[in-house]
Amino acid sequence: MDDGSLDDRVRGLVSVVDETEVLCAQDAAIVKHAIVLALSPGKMKADHLERLRAHGLSDLEIHDVTHVVCCFSYMNRLADGLGVSMLDDRRDVAIDLLGEAELIAHETWSSG
Repeated sequence: MDDGSLDDRVRGLVSVVDETEVLCAQDAAIVKHAIVLALSPGKMKADHLERLRAHGLSDLEIHDVTHVVCCFSYMNRLADGLGVSMLDDRRDVAIDLLGEAELIAHETWSSG
């Protein structure tokens, strides 16, 4: 994926977060941080951390959020790189977690 389309994806996801009324301001800031970190980590700047601090996150909380995003990104790349697929007996858990439509959309996306 070229950098321009990645930037478009980041902007698109951030705009969805901005438009939602479900998340509080702090949660929205965390989600925005996670989007940038997961999709374009090379673009992270000190102001990204300052925005989280401005929303009341401590350095420890920022550290924890960053680790969760990085671990999730790592595990996805590991599974995708090795062709790992979900076991049939875990499908119900995935449906409970994501919803059936979202799981199908993810499976369609991940199959290329």
